[in-house]
Amino acid sequence: MRTVFWCLLALAATLGITGCSKAPHLQPGYVLPEEVVGYYMDALRWKNYDEAEQFIAREARPAFAKFQKENEDRLNIIDYKIISSELKDNGYTALIKIRRDFFAVPAMSKQSEELLQTWKLVNGRWYLSAPPF
Repeated sequence: MRTVFWCLLALAATLGITGCSKAPHLQPGYVLPEEVVGYYMDALRWKNYDEAEQFIAREARPAFAKFQKENEDRLNIIDYKIISSELKDNGYTALIKIRRDFFAVPAMSKQSEELLQTWKLVNGRWYLSAPPF
């Protein structure tokens, strides 16, 4: 009986430890993806592209540089709103739907678009993994 008890206790401890490693939102210092998306969108809105780039995954930075070059003088973001957020892959991927309002030169009429962005949690930090930016 004692052996069964110790086996069950060991099993419970093992499951508890591995379960926590698969749940980043339970780790100390965890930052919600929506908070990071807000920092990124604020930087983009104010055309602080160097700051915004810090939220882009390394493999997506060439595409972000192209986006910046094409839109730096053309895209003026007025406002944004996070419409929805969904965690996937045990909390390591976040699908974020954003609506942003903007003016685009030369039209200069207010426009809106919805973006579905994929953010990845890498070493405790959220990064935008690919376009749309």
